This record gives sequence, structure tokens and C-alpha cells, in this order.
Amino acid sequence: IRKPSVKESIAVDGMMIGQLAAKILIEKCLHENVAMPDNWRDFVLSICSDPRVPRSNKQFSKWWAALDSKLVDAMRRWLSKLDLALFLALLEDHARQSGKSDMQRMLPARKKFLEGLLEENLVINSRLILSNEAERSLRRSIHRDNMPVFATLNGGEVCMIYLDFGTGSLIEGSHNFSARVYTDFNIPGLADYSKSSFYSNQITAKNTFNTIPHSRSNRVIWQHKLIQTLKSQPIGLNFSPEKVLTRSDWVIYRREWGMN
Repeated sequence: IRKPSVKESIAVDGMMIGQLAAKILIEKCLHENVAMPDNWRDFVLSICSDPRVPRSNKQFSKWWAALDSKLVDAMRRWLSKLDLALFLALLEDHARQSGKSDMQRMLPARKKFLEGLLEENLVINSRLILSNEAERSLRRSIHRDNMPVFATLNGGEVCMIYLDFGTGSLIEGSHNFSARVYTDFNIPGLADYSKSSFYSNQITAKNTFNTIPHSRSNRVIWQHKLIQTLKSQPIGLNFSPEKVLTRSDWVIYRREWGMN
């Protein structure tokens, strides 16, 4: 089906075979109320490309415009898992290369927190923002058909991930980047994919709802601050702290801060 001569052949009702295959797989997952498996996601991505582009994009018009919006929205959510997996791989690589023990110790906690938000279905959209070095690293390890749409960061070494919750958003980054929570995210071109490159200060200079450094503490302080920020209004996310904490951190969290 991946062959152009096959996927672009007309099947039924003017729909191409590639579109029909994507539609069947997405509807199957929605019907079963499960996240799309990684191999299905990569298959759809390799055929139809990433739908997280402006509607005027030729690839979107060709493959996604004719599909129901709920199918497109579902695919966007599932692609956030891929964005996060790539971001965490880059974060792990940087922690290893830096040799900094604090950064390496914090990696499991940061990984669990971000993955927990995704597993609780709180993320409706995402976007990778990659430095030139991070982009080169991913292109060496990922087949081009399985590469999601991303933005590039000019003049910096940091790579970032933008997570959209609908009522607010979170930007996380590598190196010594602090978690940045926004309620009024007005960086033109990032959320709607209309721009493909940014400067770091375009993001860090914006007023945040809260900025939380990843400080190492036996009282899981940064996790507590981030949980309370995301749960507070106007963001108002509803999730159990247990879902975003490692098992050992959850024990400490309950002792220090209670169950909420």
C-alpha cells in the first residue's frame, strides 16, 4: 500500500486507497477506545504524511482534507506520543553526553511526568522544536517517512516540545531549560504550524503563567509546583499526581503534599 502507484489509486467514493487504509485504522482505534499502536501510526504517517500542517499545505489537501475532522484530530493526538518519544530520546542523549549526574538523575522523573500527561489524554496537540544538531541526530536514526513535522530553532542548542492542553500549554526543553506554563500562548506560527523556524528568545521572552526550574530535591518540589499549576484555574487539568510521578516519588509526594 505504501507504493505510490497503489496508495494513490482510487478505491471508493473518490477516496484513494491510502486514505481509505488510514481511515480504517483510525476508526478502528476510536471504536475500541485505544491509542493507535506505534506500527499503525508509522504506517499512516508514511502514507498520508503528518496532518499537523496548515490546511493550505498540499499534502494536507491531498490526504487529510477529505477525512472527517474527528479522525484528523485523533491522529494529531497520537502523533504527540511520537513527538514526546523523540524529545525524550534527545533529552537522554544530552544527559548522557553532558556527564552531569543531576541531569541524569532527573531524567526518569521528567520522562514519567510528560508521559503521564499523554497517557491521561490531556494533550490535544504538540510540536517539536529542534536545534540544528538535534535535527541532524534524528535524521540519522529515523526513516524520513516516519519523521513528524517539527520546527527548527535558530541560533541555539536547546530542543523543546510544546504540549497543548486546550486551556493552557506547557513547553519543556533540554539542557537547563525550565518548565514554562502558558495560559495565553501568543507566539505567532507555533501552535497553528504556520511558521517552521523560531528563535529561542521568541519563546522564553513571553510572559508565562508559571516558570518552574527542575531543581533536584528529596521533596519532589518541582513536580508539586507543576502539578498544582496545571490543576489550577484557568488551566484546570484533572489528573491524579500518581499518574505523573515515579513510584518512589509518589511515596514522597504523599508524605510531603498529600494526595492532591
